[in-house]
Amino acid sequence: VVQPVHGDGAVVAAGGAWLVQHGGLPVWLAGAGAAGLEGVPAFPVAPPAGPAGYAPVAGRPHPGSDAEKRLEAALAAQSWSAGRRWNQNYQSHRLSAPVRLDLVWPDERCVVEIDGPEHCRPVRFEADRQRDVQLQLDGYAVLRFTNARVIHDVGTVVTQIGTYLRARRRDLAEGRHHGRR
Repeated sequence: VVQPVHGDGAVVAAGGAWLVQHGGLPVWLAGAGAAGLEGVPAFPVAPPAGPAGYAPVAGRPHPGSDAEKRLEAALAAQSWSAGRRWNQNYQSHRLSAPVRLDLVWPDERCVVEIDGPEHCRPVRFEADRQRDVQLQLDGYAVLRFTNARVIHDVGTVVTQIGTYLRARRRDLAEGRHHGRR
C-alpha cells in the first residue's frame, strides 16, 4: 500500500504499474493523493473495524474491548499510572510498518498488550513475538496479559504494571536506562 503525497500521484502510479507489470506484485494506492489518477481503477474500501465493529481511538481504550475499559477504570484510580496513552501508533523506523500499541507509557518505555483469543492463532502469535522483540530492541518493556486475566483479576494486573513502572522510574532516576536508544 502506497500513500501518494499531493502532487506526486502520477509518479507513484507509474511506479506501481511497473511493479505490477514486471514484478507481478499487487499494488494499492491509498489516500487523497490516489483519487482520480488516470488509468488507475478506484475501489472504495472501508477501514477494517475492530472487535464488535468499533475502531480503536488513539488516547482511549478500545470501545469494543471490555478488558481495556476495565483496565483503564482500575488504572484511573492509581496516581502512579499518569502518563499512559491508549491505542497509540508506533513505528520503529521510517521503513517499518506502524503497529498499534494497546497501552504505552512513553517516558518509561513500557508497553502493555491485552490479548484476546485471536492472539492464539499461529500467524498472530508469531507476529506478536516479532513485535515484542522489535520493541525490546528499541528499549521498550512489553507486558502481555490476556483479556480473561484482565477481566477476572484486574487487581493483580494493575499491581504488576505498577511494580514494573515504579522500578523503571527508579532506574531512570538513578541513570540506568536499560538499552534505551
